[in-house]
Amino acid sequence: MILSGSATQQLAAALAAEVGDDLARVEYESFPDGERIVRVPPVDGRAVVVASTVSSDAHVELLQLQDAAREAGATTSSP
Repeated sequence: MILSGSATQQLAAALAAEVGDDLARVEYESFPDGERIVRVPPVDGRAVVVASTVSSDAHVELLQLQDAAREAGATTSSP
């Protein structure tokens, strides 16, 4: 399963199509105070995370996405 950061959705979709893997529907929610939450569907085994780290906010999003993947059941995660 491929999990996409908010800025890398097209890249993740192209990767999923190329390798024949599922592209997960990742949900991002922003709160008025600037906090964000990331939700991913249940993951069975392997998850490939495709995300940008061009800013500190993007880096935090990557970390949140990896954490959400582990909580959803990913046993292996690739940045």
